[in-house]
Amino acid sequence: MTPIENDIPDREPIWHAMQLLFMDTHEEKELVKIARVCADSKYSLSELESIFYDEVFPACRINLITLPTPAWAGVRAQLLTRRIVNKQRHGRRRLWFLRHQVDRWWKLLATDIMALRHQRASTGS
Repeated sequence: MTPIENDIPDREPIWHAMQLLFMDTHEEKELVKIARVCADSKYSLSELESIFYDEVFPACRINLITLPTPAWAGVRAQLLTRRIVNKQRHGRRRLWFLRHQVDRWWKLLATDIMALRHQRASTGS
């Protein structure tokens, strides 16, 4: 995968979609929208998984542990991008805290992404 600093324009739509899982929303309602953005991207499923766990989760996890939730409707585009890029400069590490919930979201999201891509491949669109 292209280094994050050289790939920001292609990653930003994915970051902004995925962050909705960490906001004060009904994440089940957001999954289809997020899956569409991911399915439309150039990234493989394993690259999307890395973006989810290594980029979005570290940048947005504060919303899962702080009450009231600091960001209810999403983090502004520039702030989220800056937060993700800054966290990447400190090295990647898989976070264990709150992984059960986040793993559940990823499994649902991955299933939807694969279904959308399969549907598009079978219809030729």
